[in-house]
Amino acid sequence: MESSNTPVPDAVQPLMEQLQEALVLEAKYQPNLQLPSKPNTKGLHSINDNEEVSIEHRDASAYVLRCLKVWFELPSDVLLNAINLMDRFLTKMKARKKHMACISVSAFHIAAVEMAHKQLDVDFLVAISQCKCTSGDLKRMSEVIRNKLEWNPGSQPVTALTFLRVYYLMLHAVAKQLGLGDLYAELVQESELLVYMENVACDGNCASMRQSEVALVLMFMFINDVVNNSLEGKSKRRAEARSDDVNNVVELLRERAPELLKLNAFADDFKKLCKISDANFVATHESVSAILRKYNGQQHTPYKQRLIWKLSSRTARLLRPTDKLTSVLPSIAENPSPKKINKRNRKFARLQSFQGFQGLQNIPGLENFQSRQMHKRR
Repeated sequence: MESSNTPVPDAVQPLMEQLQEALVLEAKYQPNLQLPSKPNTKGLHSINDNEEVSIEHRDASAYVLRCLKVWFELPSDVLLNAINLMDRFLTKMKARKKHMACISVSAFHIAAVEMAHKQLDVDFLVAISQCKCTSGDLKRMSEVIRNKLEWNPGSQPVTALTFLRVYYLMLHAVAKQLGLGDLYAELVQESELLVYMENVACDGNCASMRQSEVALVLMFMFINDVVNNSLEGKSKRRAEARSDDVNNVVELLRERAPELLKLNAFADDFKKLCKISDANFVATHESVSAILRKYNGQQHTPYKQRLIWKLSSRTARLLRPTDKLTSVLPSIAENPSPKKINKRNRKFARLQSFQGFQGLQNIPGLENFQSRQMHKRR
């Protein structure tokens, strides 16, 4: 590459073509949100559902989609594509707060069906998302989104995740050429990158920025963080390693981790390829840094709020299927009181004496015996 004075590896050539194709289509799938930063009334829980959607409403819906992605065990592509559909729809159409949940869940349904090839039960999706709409509303809204965005079945939108994967593979090829392939694969984990990308995508402050800029900033920020954490002995590999190998792993990381900083020399090459100015790169860096600082701060903050389940009377009835089962048998006391036992015994004794008296009346000669006894008493 030009700035780094390093020859381009052969494995990078096909990736360069993928990067150029993504850059050509970037503008087509780029959202441009013009939403107010905060609601006009009392925040997210205001009673007025007819107010315009704000960035806070958009972010709340994005985090709901992330929960749905985890619930249905879908890849990160579905979440990023769903957020892209939602943002582009909000760019073209003015929406009300009461429609935001239906719009976001409909975009998620399109992304899951069209891109993950997974058929989701619409009724279950409506119930689990609590979007306050019917399955018919969800299907109609999905059709509206397809029409407004001129959606072609089978097409894949270009998102920040598209660029992130290309950058990841290109830097891996360069690391191999520098003899850092194993170290790069060990420290720069794609799964951890995806977690960072999901958090950035759920924040509306980065929604209108170029997706190539966001991915490039995130890529090099992650490499720097990995190196710093390795030098401080905070790598997750230390906790996962066996006790016998801890010292060896830590020493290896501390010795070789700074070598990954050689990859920062290629940042200028990527900026030139993507035509990113220094001013835009710095502005995007500040926004992404603020989001990640907030995310990292939440990881170290203990969660103190108690979990409280709030159920409506209808849901409570559904969760208690034995309410309608009534017993006609009297309850049996485990430790009955002596008074109740005596009453039962006296009642049983009277019943036996009555039955015995009726039986005696049928004995032959009983009437003569009774008459003689009555005569003696007189």
